[in-house]
Parts: sequence; C-alpha cells; structure tokens
Amino acid sequence: MSQVVVYAAYGQAMLSAHALERKLCTLLMTRCVEPKSDENHFDKQMAEIKRLPLGRLIERFIEGFSVEGELQEELDNMLYFRNELAHRIAEMLLRKALDPGWHNRLVTELLEIESCFRETNARLECYLDEWLNANGYKKELLVSMGKAIYKGLVSG
Repeated sequence: MSQVVVYAAYGQAMLSAHALERKLCTLLMTRCVEPKSDENHFDKQMAEIKRLPLGRLIERFIEGFSVEGELQEELDNMLYFRNELAHRIAEMLLRKALDPGWHNRLVTELLEIESCFRETNARLECYLDEWLNANGYKKELLVSMGKAIYKGLVSG
C-alpha cells in the first residue's frame, strides 16, 4: 500500500471532521435567524460562529441545544480525533512507521475515524429537522440559505 493511500485516507478523515464542524456552525446559525433581525447583526453573528474553533462550537451546541449523555461524549471524542488529525498527525505517522505493515493499519484507523465523524454528523440531523419543523421551513430553504452563506456550495 502506498503513501498516497495513507494521504487519501487522512484527507477523507479531515474532510469528514470539517463537515461535522460545518454542521455545528449551521445548527448554531439557526439560533441567529430571526424574522426582524437586521442584516448587519445577522452577518456579525455568522462571522463570529464561523471563527469558532471546533471545541468552542461543540460547547455552544451542547449549551444551546441541551445535549446530554451519549451524544455529548461522542462530540468530545470527535474533538479529540480532530485534534489528533490536525495537530498530532506527524507523531501518529512516526509511531505507526516503526512497525511493519504500518500503511494498512494507519489507513484502517483513519477510515474508522472518518466513519465516526460521518456517524456523528448524521446524528445531528434530527436537531436540524427539529428546527426546520418548528419554524415551518423545508430543507430546500436551508439549502438556499447555505448557498447564500457559503458561496459556491453545490447541493448533492
């Protein structure tokens, strides 16, 4: 197995971590949508949320959505994994590179981490659905809002 596969697995895991981060941003942004809110205030709140690091996004999500128990622990684990990927990948590579067959084990580990990010991201959908239903919105509106907030967004 080549290093290219390791890099691809790493990239896939980081993209899934980023998707979770964007989902948390989106959920926090739903709290800023007010019918009579002035656009400058809304834009200021959006900019603030987008600048928050993942740990702070998780804290604000847990506080704002009254998340407890298993999901809170899962989000804490995702923060740990993302920090390992973002800040300690060199150490991870060096530890694994000392053992024969390290490529396969590292790719397996990265794919498992990526899967955890995807599963956690999927668990957050119910919070988005709840907000949409409570406010009488459809997902199509959220997609159009997302395209306005994240220029160049392509929906799948």
